Amino acid sequence: DLHLRAAEWFQDRDAVLYAEHLGQAGSVKAPAAFLQASRAEADAYRVDRALEFAERGLALLTADAERFDLTAHKADLLRELGRPADGVGAWEEALTFAETDRQRCLAWIGIAAAERLMGLGERGLNVLDEAEAVARRDGMEKELAEIFYYRGSAAFFSAQIEQCLGLQHEALSHARLAGSYEWEAVALGGLADAEYARGRM
Repeated sequence: DLHLRAAEWFQDRDAVLYAEHLGQAGSVKAPAAFLQASRAEADAYRVDRALEFAERGLALLTADAERFDLTAHKADLLRELGRPADGVGAWEEALTFAETDRQRCLAWIGIAAAERLMGLGERGLNVLDEAEAVARRDGMEKELAEIFYYRGSAAFFSAQIEQCLGLQHEALSHARLAGSYEWEAVALGGLADAEYARGRM
């Protein structure tokens, strides 16, 4: 009871302590709180701690309702920590918990993002095809920006520079439609690499 009262006090003050107290209280709200705390730590670039909180949230789950979100978040953190193979494994696990096409789309993009760090191969490109079908159908512009960026990266690494330029322009267009400054910057970075590669300093 005291932990629940402490959690209530910390709810809008400190995401980490809110999660910690819910965990100590054995609350069913604890897994979601640990996901919130993990995201807060990741936003503060404390990725190791973010991964710890994601794993603690997963350990407390008693139902599958939040398992996809926590596993997907863990997969992204593993990629950011330079562990792309572990990230692919976590995304594949998340895919087994996906209940909607949108979640499956996010998992496929996550697999491709992790595989990009290992040299995006045929499998990574194939899952992007599956993701694109869902993203186009559901108007997921930010996800389309990600899809075309990863395809452009694959073209860049295989020295198909003109194809890379076209794909990165497509990524930029979708990022702008989504209003995503982050992915607009990423796509511009892809374009910059391609222009550099063809000597357009």
